[in-house]
Amino acid sequence: MPTLTTIKNLFVQAKNISKPTILNNTQVNGWVKSVRNLKHITFVDISDGTTSSNLKIVIPKLQNISPLKMGESVKIINPELIPTANKREQLFEVKIHNGGSDSNDNNLSQLIKLGSIDPATYPLQKKQLGLNYLRNTAPQYKFKTDYLSSMMRFRSFIELQIFKTMDEMGYIKVSPPIITGSDCEGAGELFELLPRGYFKKTSAPISQGTPALSNSYLTVSTQLHLEVLAQSLSSVYTLTPCFRAEKSDTNRHLSEFWMMELETCFIEDIHELCGITQSILKEVIKNCIPHYEELLPNMKPLDIDGGSTKMDKKKILDSWENLVKNKWPIVTYTEVINILNRKIKESKVQFFKYNNGKEVQWGDDIHSEYEKWLAGEYFASPVFVIDYPKNIKAFYMKQNTPDNKTVSCFDLLVPEIGEIVGGSMREDRYDVLLKEMEARGMSSNSDPSLKWYLDLRMNGTVPHGGFGLGIERFVTYLFGGHNNIKDAIPFYRVANGPIDI
Repeated sequence: MPTLTTIKNLFVQAKNISKPTILNNTQVNGWVKSVRNLKHITFVDISDGTTSSNLKIVIPKLQNISPLKMGESVKIINPELIPTANKREQLFEVKIHNGGSDSNDNNLSQLIKLGSIDPATYPLQKKQLGLNYLRNTAPQYKFKTDYLSSMMRFRSFIELQIFKTMDEMGYIKVSPPIITGSDCEGAGELFELLPRGYFKKTSAPISQGTPALSNSYLTVSTQLHLEVLAQSLSSVYTLTPCFRAEKSDTNRHLSEFWMMELETCFIEDIHELCGITQSILKEVIKNCIPHYEELLPNMKPLDIDGGSTKMDKKKILDSWENLVKNKWPIVTYTEVINILNRKIKESKVQFFKYNNGKEVQWGDDIHSEYEKWLAGEYFASPVFVIDYPKNIKAFYMKQNTPDNKTVSCFDLLVPEIGEIVGGSMREDRYDVLLKEMEARGMSSNSDPSLKWYLDLRMNGTVPHGGFGLGIERFVTYLFGGHNNIKDAIPFYRVANGPIDI
């Protein structure tokens, strides 16, 4: 049996080849990406998904090769690698000598068709197709396109770099539960699991009798459980799916998404946490730079949600280098409100669409339109916004003293996307946390499922904090080209969207 190899490995081998070379007893497989028929020769591009570069096949006109079509699967046995004159465009071509499986010379380079296509049902064409069309009309084939297959490889690379970076920084990978009985964010956007009564609450004292039956949900965040693990391991992280049952169907919201969440003990303030966040993300981005040619596809103009765009690899590389080189500013929520209102007052015509361009009130949340403008135009950089009003943030965030009106938290905003990271110092003072939970109607008496969380503040408590990074938003931001996170996850889930694929 021939030894199987990948197109990615062929490119590695070709770097050391200076003359035509037949790789005997070797087989490479793939799908036809394009076919160009000339009078005496046929050129075929083949991809197996392992790299953004296609394998260039040269086939002289032979009687025993049936015409190839885009989308068909093939195998090549004993590929002959022919070095090309212009190695900047491609290192080599594969020349096919005989396409039939009945050849008497087993050392000839052969191409054999594995699976044909039905032109009536196969939706992909040589021309570029719009992403909206691929999402809705051809989701089972969309990853055969250069753009979306490259994005999946890019996401894989990003996740690998996160694992490497966290390990090098001394964080311990943990696996918190996906099924939970608490609403970490307090927004009530939970997916409830049925049937009810499968789990029992275990936090109530045994002396109270049989624990009450508990509702169970898909987690919106693993943070609360990470805090338990951090209290023993100091610094922990995870990469897990999270779920939000919000009704938003926008280019930056998903019902099922992935988060890298981190929790670390013995840090003192929000600026230190911002520094940790910046260091991790910059290290991941820095590791992308040497691989940009492989990570980013060569794209013709692409129809993206009704508009045409072209990926500029050099522009994306420059943005990565600037992200690593430049320091990301830190501003307070109050400063942001002042910046927004100055812009609104100075503008002779309505500048923002949100809220009919009216001034922003202190205590309002920062709308996504404001976030994108702040990062994209005003700062032209990722920016940390810290110290939000207590009333618009979660119960567990540490209250700033002496005002007790703001909490020690941050959102990291980036151009085009808006928020990609949210984090905070955690309230480690038992009395303050209990009072805040009571004020929100979620004390240990009214919600015994969180008694264990309060207990962490009674026994060996330490100052600690953490954050959650939205993987789809991070991947979309770095990949460039467009800003719809539905394409950064293999099968997107949104309100009123498809669930079968």
